[in-house]
Amino acid sequence: MPLFLKKMGVLVMLLFSTVLPISDALTPDSFIRLVKEWNDSSEYAENIIPDIHWNGESDVRFGNEDVWMRILEYKKKGILAVRYEKNAKDGRIWDSDYIVDFQKRKICIRLDRSFDEEAIITSRTFSTPHILTLLIRGGYIDADCGVKIMRDPLYVGAEDIPTMKEIFRGLKHCRLPVVYVSKTFAGKDPLDVSFLASRLKGAAHVMVAESAATGRLFRKECSGRCEKDGDAGIYFLSGKRGCKRFSYRSFTGREEQYLDAVVRYVIEYGKMQAVDRLYTWQGVEQEILNERLHLQHEERLAAEQKCAQAMKERDSAKNEAEEVFQSFAEEIDTLQTQVEHYRRLSEATQQERDGLRARMHQADTLPLLYMGDETELYEGEIKDILLSVLVDACKNVPAGSRRADVIDDIIRKNGYQHLAEKLEKRIKELFRGYKTMNGAMRQELQAMDFTITEDGSHYKLTYHGDPRYMTVMAKSGSDWREGKNIAAQIIRDML
Repeated sequence: MPLFLKKMGVLVMLLFSTVLPISDALTPDSFIRLVKEWNDSSEYAENIIPDIHWNGESDVRFGNEDVWMRILEYKKKGILAVRYEKNAKDGRIWDSDYIVDFQKRKICIRLDRSFDEEAIITSRTFSTPHILTLLIRGGYIDADCGVKIMRDPLYVGAEDIPTMKEIFRGLKHCRLPVVYVSKTFAGKDPLDVSFLASRLKGAAHVMVAESAATGRLFRKECSGRCEKDGDAGIYFLSGKRGCKRFSYRSFTGREEQYLDAVVRYVIEYGKMQAVDRLYTWQGVEQEILNERLHLQHEERLAAEQKCAQAMKERDSAKNEAEEVFQSFAEEIDTLQTQVEHYRRLSEATQQERDGLRARMHQADTLPLLYMGDETELYEGEIKDILLSVLVDACKNVPAGSRRADVIDDIIRKNGYQHLAEKLEKRIKELFRGYKTMNGAMRQELQAMDFTITEDGSHYKLTYHGDPRYMTVMAKSGSDWREGKNIAAQIIRDML
């Protein structure tokens, strides 16, 4: 489930969070050069901020109101923080935070997405940030308890039995989880392990059995504790979570959905991990404000002492002192207001994380409903479908009855987002008065994850790449009912 936080009239969703050890090669200058390289190499010209030149300033900002980058340095703690923010035209706000602790040699990378309540929430294939590739390629990421952090899968063989036994038995203490992928009975990889490792770079170690024989050897040496025949396991070695297993049989013929399920579980695990307050953008800002507030109090005390001495010497110093006091009082009030704002924001973030941990724990112990074999075509789809069915069911249940009270309670406590209704509205608007498919319509359909192929005088629309959900439409509408009928079919069969 996504992490949501309501803040200042918008919803904020945490997309990704990880903390990694850094090597001695990463310095403040090399880190800013790496961030600049990440910015300049964006494949979208509108996302690039020009003329980024950091000269060691403790607080500097580049860009404009739509796309900007700010660099903060908290020298007392050896913290260098970078925030990149993009305000999209559809109301979404994308925040990328990179916090480096040069004293403890760690880097925290977090991605947030904010959007107003009218924005449509659609799913996209998620991959960990590209800056992780640059950090790994530059040799700036240190090993995790002896395990190298890579963007490629690590193939393990007989020589790795001691290490794998520690992993399978939970005796190795890596901070990142380990994803172990076994070979199928035919000796093949059950999914694209290179793509899996690329999407989980910096979030998990991906280890793959060299062969089916190697997998059988692991099971023999580990008393059958590890996966087999194409199954995958996620081993959480930094706590007491244990192992999460994914059955290859449950995803046979659906390799992409198998891969997506593993990726989603790892990313959700990373998002619920506790993060030091100084490893967040708000935490760094708050600490800097606290330090400035402390200095202001010291300066005010010194000014008061100086004023007291001056008042003994001349009466005119009184007026000067009052002006100094007023100036300091106004700045202190402003700083205290900002400190209180970030304190409340930090508390809300902590509550958000605790809530997710509780929900994930409940999901592993005594859930209200168990997930079936169907996987979500977009984030929150299955929950939204179930809640919409309950809303419809309420219409046929006597008001004030036990059933009505239970159903209404579940709907209210699960935050019904009306995702399908919003998509249905977009579909109806898109096909209203349909005559032919233009470029804008094609882009809208692709944005909703429709795959569009041509078949003679018709188009084939496949929803989220699932062949079960496909419809055919004419390239040219025959009458005014054409678009209305297509929209009705899509809404009935796919939403």
